[in-house]
Amino acid sequence: MTNRSTTLDRARAVLVLCGLAGVGALVTSASWTGAQLSTAEFSAGSFSLVSRTDTGEFRSHDERDAVVLAWQAAPMFPGETRAAWIQVQGAGSVDGSVQLTDVAFNDPIAAGSNDEALRDAMTLRVAAWSDAEAGDPVCDETTAGEEVGGLNSLPALTPIALERQGANTATYCLVVSLPADAPAAAQGGMIAPVWVFGTAA
Repeated sequence: MTNRSTTLDRARAVLVLCGLAGVGALVTSASWTGAQLSTAEFSAGSFSLVSRTDTGEFRSHDERDAVVLAWQAAPMFPGETRAAWIQVQGAGSVDGSVQLTDVAFNDPIAAGSNDEALRDAMTLRVAAWSDAEAGDPVCDETTAGEEVGGLNSLPALTPIALERQGANTATYCLVVSLPADAPAAAQGGMIAPVWVFGTAA
């Protein structure tokens, strides 16, 4: 009788241990899980350029509506110099910079033509600076700057930093000259250069 009782007690003990092991496994596999979600909104800032001369207010001027420099440059004679200015501001929500990047011509210039002789004979001098205000600058024939020969060339100018929403103004004073020793072949020539002021790379 004692041996049978002992055997039953051992069997119960084994069953209890197996039951506890099973409960432990169930608790492990059913652990709490959860997730935290986060999101954000992104938008790109904008930067663009607006310009003016002494004939108007700051606004955008593209290839279909180039701002006209007010120097009344035609006709010019050997030994004459003319000056005109353009001011540029940054528009938009971010800062940027501006630089004299290119020069093009409205009409094709034929090799050996009077137009080519005039283009190559003229010189261009450019002064550039930044101001906090946008008043009319001092820009005349005596303004010093970087000079190049031929209106198809550009002087090497340092980009000018522009603050957002027109907080400062870049001024460019352009001085063109037809030297006294300009060749006779330049007579009757007519050219229309378009200077491009773009964002610096």
